[in-house]
Amino acid sequence: MKGGFAAAKAAGGLKALTGTGAKGILAGTRRNALNAAKGLRQSVKGIGGAFRAFGAKLAAGGSGPWAARATDYVEGAATVVAQSSAVSCGPATGEMLTHGAVSQDELLRILPMAKKGVDPSALADGLSRATQQTWIQTIGREGVKNDEVATLLHFAQDDRVGIVLIDSGNLHVVAAEGLDNGMIRILDPWPPGVGSSYSLHASDLDGRIHSLLVQLK
Repeated sequence: MKGGFAAAKAAGGLKALTGTGAKGILAGTRRNALNAAKGLRQSVKGIGGAFRAFGAKLAAGGSGPWAARATDYVEGAATVVAQSSAVSCGPATGEMLTHGAVSQDELLRILPMAKKGVDPSALADGLSRATQQTWIQTIGREGVKNDEVATLLHFAQDDRVGIVLIDSGNLHVVAAEGLDNGMIRILDPWPPGVGSSYSLHASDLDGRIHSLLVQLK
């Protein structure tokens, strides 16, 4: 009887190992595999997020502030409309240029291509259509000192002016308000979802102005 009991116990142990026990081993292996896959997905997601953040900064031309001597840098200022995506600086600036009369969302509907990149000429056309007023894009020359700064100061004394900035071939659109003694206040829709503002001397933008967006009155 003792030998039979031992044999039965051994058989029971073998059954546990090959039956329920095997299921437990397989279940544990499956959990480990799922956890490993989950960890891999999170790692890939994190890497992808880092690349998207880098791409967003590149698309914005590494904006804000645009001069080493910029002062009074503030993020999340009430006067600033933050861009809703990495490349919607144009429509966000358009809302600021119209003092909220035309929203960023409305301009994105009018200009669906604005979801893919900056197009200053299309933005001027979109502002003209949305406001029933004439907005134009004045063309500058990359990296060359020109009269764009004088034009900027002239228009900025009366109202906000859109500035299309260029850095290493990347375009970024901001709004500017005129201050005293050649100083301007930049209303920058970057960073996305936050926005920022800062003051600088207009001459600091020499060679960085791609073009201006101004309303003809």
